[in-house]
Amino acid sequence: MPSVSWPSRHFALKLGVFLLLGVITWVFYIDLCNLYFQCGCRSLWAGAAEHCNIHQKGMKHCPICLLPTHEYLALIALILSTQGYFIRREKWLWAILAFPVVAGLEALALGWYRGYWN
Repeated sequence: MPSVSWPSRHFALKLGVFLLLGVITWVFYIDLCNLYFQCGCRSLWAGAAEHCNIHQKGMKHCPICLLPTHEYLALIALILSTQGYFIRREKWLWAILAFPVVAGLEALALGWYRGYWN
């Protein structure tokens, strides 16, 4: 009977891809926030939300940056779970595309709900 070492290489590959995509999602989510809302957010190493329009009076504020921490984490969790779904099925391109697509759908939903573009 063949021995199977845990974790198997196949599992380790999937876990490694998931962790890599998770780090990319976490680090660059704020950049997509600025892309979708033009709110002034910058990369984490360039000031993050320091320049976001949530710090300015008299204008509409970025719907993502206004979220409480637990709701912000829920948005990240939705992206990560979508990536995990595709990684599990070895749909590598879909796992990569899940970040901008799901984040875009989240941004559209939040922008519409909060009337950001009205």
